[in-house]
Amino acid sequence: MARALWFLALLHGAAADVYLHNPRGSNNKLHEQSNTVQNDDRLFNSQNNAQGGNQAGDNCQPTCLDGNNYNRNQRGSAEGHMVYLEGTTLDIEWTAQHGCGLNPNLNCQVILQYMCAANVRNGHTTDTIDEDEDEMDNWDKGMHEDWYYYDKCQRRERNKGLFTADRNVRDDKGAQATRQNENGGRRGYECQEERDYYPYWHPTPWRDIVVLADRVEMCDYYRGESENVVGRGECVPTDPDTADPDDDLPNNPKACIGKAGYEWVERDAHGLPPPECKQPVYSRDNHLGNTKNTLPANYTWTIPQGVTGQNCVIRIRYNMSSYDYDSVKGDWELDSGSNNNDNIPYMNDNPTDDFLNYALMRSQSDAVNDQVPQGAALRISTNTNQLGRTFEDRTHVFQTRARPDGFDGYVHNLNVRGRRGNIQQVYPSVEYDFVPTILTAVRGDYLHIQFTDGDSHNNGNNGNGKTGTGKSNIVAMADDSRGTTIPASYETNPLFVTDEGEPDMEAISFFSHLNQEGCNYDDANADLQNDQQAGNCAVLNRANGLIDGGLIKVNGPEGDHGYMSSRNNDFSNRQHKGTLRILLDAAAAPGRLAGAAAETEGNIGLVVTGIVLATLTATSLLLVGSVARANPHLPWTQKAVPKKLFGVPTPPTVVPPGTLYFKLNQDFDTFDSDAFRRNVAQSIGVELENVEILSCEPGSVHIQLCFVGLDEAEAAAYAAQQNTPQFLSSRGYKVDTCNAVKAETAKPESAKAINRSWRWVKLAIFAQVALFMYGALAHRIYFQRHGNVWLPLAKGAGTVLDFLLVLLPLPTLKVMLLGSLRATPATEYIDLDKHYDFHIFIAKCVAVWAFLIHVPAHGLNIMWFFDRSCAPPRCMDASCECVPGPWGWTVGAQLRTFAGWTGVICLILFAIIFFNATPWRKGKGNKASCPLFTAEAYNGFDRFWYTHQLWIPAYLVMLLHAPKFYGWASIMLVLVAMEKAISYWRLCQLARIEAATLVSRDVMELKIHKPGFRHISGQFVKLLIPEISPFLAHPFTVSSAPVKDRFTVHIRTNDSMDWTKKLKNSLFGPAAHAPQKLTFNNYRPCELQVAVDGPFAASTQQFTNFDTVVLVGAGIGVTPFASILKAMHAGGPNLPDKVYFYWLVQDDAHFAWFSDLMHDVTDLNKSRVEITTYITGEFDLAAHTAKAAQRGGAGKQPWSAQRTGRPNWKRILGSLHKEHASGDAGTPARVGVFFCGPHALGDTLGSLCESNSSPSLKFFFNREVF
Repeated sequence: MARALWFLALLHGAAADVYLHNPRGSNNKLHEQSNTVQNDDRLFNSQNNAQGGNQAGDNCQPTCLDGNNYNRNQRGSAEGHMVYLEGTTLDIEWTAQHGCGLNPNLNCQVILQYMCAANVRNGHTTDTIDEDEDEMDNWDKGMHEDWYYYDKCQRRERNKGLFTADRNVRDDKGAQATRQNENGGRRGYECQEERDYYPYWHPTPWRDIVVLADRVEMCDYYRGESENVVGRGECVPTDPDTADPDDDLPNNPKACIGKAGYEWVERDAHGLPPPECKQPVYSRDNHLGNTKNTLPANYTWTIPQGVTGQNCVIRIRYNMSSYDYDSVKGDWELDSGSNNNDNIPYMNDNPTDDFLNYALMRSQSDAVNDQVPQGAALRISTNTNQLGRTFEDRTHVFQTRARPDGFDGYVHNLNVRGRRGNIQQVYPSVEYDFVPTILTAVRGDYLHIQFTDGDSHNNGNNGNGKTGTGKSNIVAMADDSRGTTIPASYETNPLFVTDEGEPDMEAISFFSHLNQEGCNYDDANADLQNDQQAGNCAVLNRANGLIDGGLIKVNGPEGDHGYMSSRNNDFSNRQHKGTLRILLDAAAAPGRLAGAAAETEGNIGLVVTGIVLATLTATSLLLVGSVARANPHLPWTQKAVPKKLFGVPTPPTVVPPGTLYFKLNQDFDTFDSDAFRRNVAQSIGVELENVEILSCEPGSVHIQLCFVGLDEAEAAAYAAQQNTPQFLSSRGYKVDTCNAVKAETAKPESAKAINRSWRWVKLAIFAQVALFMYGALAHRIYFQRHGNVWLPLAKGAGTVLDFLLVLLPLPTLKVMLLGSLRATPATEYIDLDKHYDFHIFIAKCVAVWAFLIHVPAHGLNIMWFFDRSCAPPRCMDASCECVPGPWGWTVGAQLRTFAGWTGVICLILFAIIFFNATPWRKGKGNKASCPLFTAEAYNGFDRFWYTHQLWIPAYLVMLLHAPKFYGWASIMLVLVAMEKAISYWRLCQLARIEAATLVSRDVMELKIHKPGFRHISGQFVKLLIPEISPFLAHPFTVSSAPVKDRFTVHIRTNDSMDWTKKLKNSLFGPAAHAPQKLTFNNYRPCELQVAVDGPFAASTQQFTNFDTVVLVGAGIGVTPFASILKAMHAGGPNLPDKVYFYWLVQDDAHFAWFSDLMHDVTDLNKSRVEITTYITGEFDLAAHTAKAAQRGGAGKQPWSAQRTGRPNWKRILGSLHKEHASGDAGTPARVGVFFCGPHALGDTLGSLCESNSSPSLKFFFNREVF
């Protein structure tokens, strides 16, 4: 059962009344000709002063009087219902006796709610509706909640966990019995337990509008538990037809399920936004007056949609407490544990106790002993049925109506509050006044002017016009100020003006004279000074009680224009005046957008857009420069000109042994780096591939050359002999300096932040929220003028989608983005290994914003305009009743517009992409975090890949759907086009399969020859084999050491992998299981054509950044590390000092395959490379030993140790920390940990790397992903 706030109020038996004034609050009154309510149990339990409230408005023609007496049988009696247009704003006003809003004397809460239903009514008699289901059809009696709601309440067990103090609450009245209503008395069909507690834990018909609470820290709770957003449960019979209608109903699921014939049913929430929650404005206690800003306590409510044609009421619940209970409970909630607690004085009626400790004072002071008798005590006036007391008021019935068809003006409601009489007679209600008193409108806005009043006022109350009647009109005052009392002539009337600037005589006459008929102006006996003459229209005696003038356009001149009610404005006794403040530009109106504000916002948008585009342009140029440096084999990076154009390469932090430094007096623009390498190689007598340019700077060209295999001493000797400078001089180079560079061992810092990816996710979320607010606010005029929230929501979501659809492809750009960024300091801040996770995250964000916000908001926006079939603006009576249109109009309307049908196409294309990208659609595959041949090879991956190519038409249609998307997507599309062009160029280069080996049942090896191919250990390639799939290229890690023109990949080929299974069957046949090898050459070529895209940068290639490296592979996850081990075997510059390799293998086949893979590196230097295998499954060691002996490899295995079971990573990392920790905490040792294997193991290992790091050693975890 949901926790509920009960309103704690220590009121000492006094009333803390609350009264609604606009719309008119009833306080249970109907049409009694008395200042006092006749039946305060009629509809609800107000607990207010009986003199509060207003009589219901009438709609009799013209009055409901029979002489001086009210005739409730007159047609239109109590039916003067106000009608508010959907989407317009309504000022709800009230007064509360004890004040609110950070008042130091109390703590308060105010809850505003509304309910609507077809049978909600005021009624025509003050009798309480009978406790009978059939009474719901008796329209003579008022009803808000219905009988079914009440019946469930009085049968449902009351919540016995609630605080009831020392009250004797009855158990036979169900939830009708509460601490405030201990005998379970009935008030209409209201549920008393629900009335007293908020938020209530069972279904109610009440929708939340706002919660005003002194303790704003509770707002998250109020909003989160509101029935607007969270459904409620109730116990119902499984067969209502046979259930006993008098059965008690359990109030919780456990008891309900245990009761035979009953079930617990969860009801839906109301499907509305959570209520606003904020602090109320300050008002003083014991005053029942205005707030400190001289206005009544108020809240501006937007009339909701979806309740057109129904009768509605608003209720207010006001609660206040003293602060005594903070010390009692230490919390905002009391429960049954505090009932009948003699240790807490305030929990009992009128507690009497020695609160001041007189006994102690008497013992310590003779004077006190003389003044205070023994046993002295004080009694505190406390009534426990008023602890946590709730006060309530409700409006009379009103209705809502849709806007007239095609009308989109901004509408202000102008109403009248108060009742007839002087302040003493009407208190605690108020005298007549306009609401709002000062109405600010922009020229071109509309006023909806309507009043409702009755003919049932107390005949003894003072006032003008016929006794007992209440009427109001509007007349402009002569000099535009509220200080006068003389009406303005129609020629100078500033309130009602036509579009042509002429006086609107029709409106002027209507709102001043109210269309009265039967006037006695031409009667010789007429006495216009006699208020009691029925035909005296000068005091509005023949006016209807309900006045609705429809919509009036504001066309008057700029400035303040006063107006009054000629009947009720009595200078010496009371004032009934208002002010219309007309502005020419909405920029001057709070919260409005127009004119200068729109222009300013447009300029800001242009500036922001310019900054974003400039940033993207600069970033793209830097990325192109990084591409040029990271991919020197590309055709457009071969010459020196692009290097200068795209920026100077950053000199490496590591300077390996055998490095020569040259300073040439040479023109950088004409410098050919490849020619220089060839000349240097020729001068020293080494192969070209043994010469590598580490850096090249412009000006007088500075070059650092590294000779693979040349140590530092040999480089110094070559520099001293001057052989190379002389040789270069003979080739036209002007050598100023040639010397050996001392090797540097410092290595660049790796990623410092463990949560780099989460940091960027948070930034992306923040950007989405900011862009949504920007996009929605840029279109807020539709909400402010029309009350239409859907279009701003759709536009805000569209702005976010523009941003997300630019981000979406970026993580997939392996050349233009990922590979280039790996060579920059960006890896310190961006976890590039999570690029696909980020891609998926952005895709999910696209789905949420598109499918849940953007598309539904556009549909509801269409309904906003199409679901209206009203007459022109002023037609507001029953003849223009609006009929909602079908939902089908939404789709039809969308398809009739260009933006609509292109949006539908985008929706379909992205839906297909998202649907086929879900793991359950791709199939159940090996979800290893290293997607060597597993994460990219789900069953049905072909379907996933081909449907993903729909992104191309989807983006093209997006450019048509949203023209502004060009500005967002232009640079991204250029980067994507460059990426695809590079990929196409590399795939077009010749490659062929030289050998294919079936290593084991589900692993094969391919040796591929591609001229000009060069890679770094740890990189991967993509293979395109048209016979297998004409367009789909699969990624595989290169498992061989770097060798020019050739490389090797190992491929897993189990039955769950469609692409690799087809490749295996094409090479070896479907029945092949035993190891075998196929060799191809020019005379016997492989029938399968192969194209190679790559190599691509991967995290593993960064192993050279660390002195100590830990490699962890599971199963076929060993392949990226096989290349590293072979590189360690071959030797070369800039290799780690120590490598630990841990391989987890499950069966004989994988172990045999690994043995074959590492057969060529059996003479690894075990002082630099330690290989440990962990056998986690069944394994035949004798068979493997016999096979190794047969091959001649017995006793020459590369591993340092073989173990069974799973590794203890905590122990292993702890041992490594102990061995390699630095003695200097200021410069910690750095150990790179590289992992390829199951995702869960990777998460565990990453966490352990973080927890085992210290100031003296840091583990840097890297995960292999494509």
